[in-house]
Amino acid sequence: MATQPPDYSGQVPALKEKFNEQFAESIKDGTFDSRDVEVYNKNDTYFKNFLRSNSGKEPETLTHIERVLKWRKEYGVNDLTREGISKEVWDRDGLVYKGKDKEGHKILHFTVAKHKKDSKLDEDVKKMIAFQFNEHYKEFPGEKIIVIFDFYEAGISNMDLDITKFIISCVTDYYPGILAYILNYEMPFLLNAIWKVIKGWLSKEQNDYVKMVKKKDISIYLDEENQSPHMKEVAAIDCLQLLTLQRLTVGRQAGRQAGRQAGRQAGRQAGRQAGRQTDRQTDRQTDSFSIFPIHRMAYS
Repeated sequence: MATQPPDYSGQVPALKEKFNEQFAESIKDGTFDSRDVEVYNKNDTYFKNFLRSNSGKEPETLTHIERVLKWRKEYGVNDLTREGISKEVWDRDGLVYKGKDKEGHKILHFTVAKHKKDSKLDEDVKKMIAFQFNEHYKEFPGEKIIVIFDFYEAGISNMDLDITKFIISCVTDYYPGILAYILNYEMPFLLNAIWKVIKGWLSKEQNDYVKMVKKKDISIYLDEENQSPHMKEVAAIDCLQLLTLQRLTVGRQAGRQAGRQAGRQAGRQAGRQAGRQTDRQTDRQTDSFSIFPIHRMAYS
């Protein structure tokens, strides 16, 4: 699991000063969004996140900050709103925050089976993803999250390399320090080749953040209350109770069926017996009516 990251607080003052000097022109001419510059200068956590992402190396950190601030301005991240993103994308409910892992990290849950590649909605999907990350990052810049790629019931048609690459870029580049780790849950064998392509986008260190898990492993990371229904193991006692209930149900059904059959057979048998008795009684009555008059005529 995740370890405590180094504290680069001591490097922040010098880095902040260097940032404002080196990018003074970009700040002035609007290459960067002034809202981002203001937030970064007020909250040292953002600079610490960049330093951690670059192992405390100042030149790499400054290059990283420049790249992210340009992307945020060009993408209009600060102006993204829920209302400005297609309702159809939100209705899929495919990327949502729900619950926390055992270490208290918020879970961003991506249900892969709910994603369908649609070129008309790709840009809105990316905006939704950026919006989700940004909402957490601006409110809790120092708190890491985990991302679950939930492959339950997913297939080839649900895989989208472009969208997946965008998510990876968000957690490894655009929002430094946000990721605790990634869980790939129940990834089908057929998708292994695609994931090998995705792994090629990650550094060795970043690949170490990716955990491949099955149902039997998920409890290592998530308590039962934070697991989706399809992730939960059915307890042995529950299986026994279910089997017993099934047997009782089958027994009752068999008993009712046998009762109905016995009833029908008894009814048919009683009907036949009553019929035979009626026939015999009718025969006797017929015999009586035919004999007595003859006797009377014989003795008259």
